Amino acid sequence: MVSLPKKFRKHLFFDGRYAEKILKEEKTSTIRVGKYSIKKGRSFYIHARGHVLGKAVVTNVKIKHLKELTDEDAKRDGFENKKELLKALKKHYGKLDKDTPVTIIEFKIQDKFKDEISSADFAYGGYKATEIAKLALTHDLDLSEKEKDILKTLLSTGSIRKTARQIGSLNKRFMIRKILKKVFNTLVKEKIITPKIKRYEEDI
Repeated sequence: MVSLPKKFRKHLFFDGRYAEKILKEEKTSTIRVGKYSIKKGRSFYIHARGHVLGKAVVTNVKIKHLKELTDEDAKRDGFENKKELLKALKKHYGKLDKDTPVTIIEFKIQDKFKDEISSADFAYGGYKATEIAKLALTHDLDLSEKEKDILKTLLSTGSIRKTARQIGSLNKRFMIRKILKKVFNTLVKEKIITPKIKRYEEDI
């Protein structure tokens, strides 16, 4: 078994069509192809439709082969039966063998977010990337000239993607996000801002 990719250790992303079922607790599990090591009791944020829906906790984890999935597994995953579930899995992952291993992650919603927070803004406590850039420059934080120039470019373009293209290539997005995360943490530490998402504070 392998660990979940780093970006999925605190976050699980779902197709937007499952959002309502998750919020109504009609979908209480997700099936991912592969064998993953996930601890029962782990908390994670649920993303769908480009927004963070809330926070959930892992209640159970099972490893099966595709052929071993049941109608009960399908119903927990928000489907009518196993046939529907297999159709959805094959549409998402492509051709799958009957002996393909899958990880069933069962979860329970702990907290549903009342305000819509986009997944992109969630990394900065609910603030938009441009708001963080403006605050950093306004409060004259201890930044290099290169970092300041990048933040100024972000304010000018209005998006991380456009800024990355302007300063070189889309691969620069990681560097821009790293600067924004650094700035965000500094703004919180110096009590210049308070995360709009109170729950975020435990993850800083």
